[in-house]
Amino acid sequence: MVRALIPEELGKVKTTVTGSATGNAPTYDRATQIFEEMSTAEAFAEFLTLPLYEEI
Repeated sequence: MVRALIPEELGKVKTTVTGSATGNAPTYDRATQIFEEMSTAEAFAEFLTLPLYEEI
């Protein structure tokens, strides 16, 4: 279900931010990858922010 909703919601976010569902928003694409990996992993990260610190 998560994997099905991600593209739809990402399109909404990109439209809001860039004015186009396919707009150039590489940070949103990367955040989407991380979110999907974390949401579908066998084991959850203790703190959701820890994997994101590496991206900052």
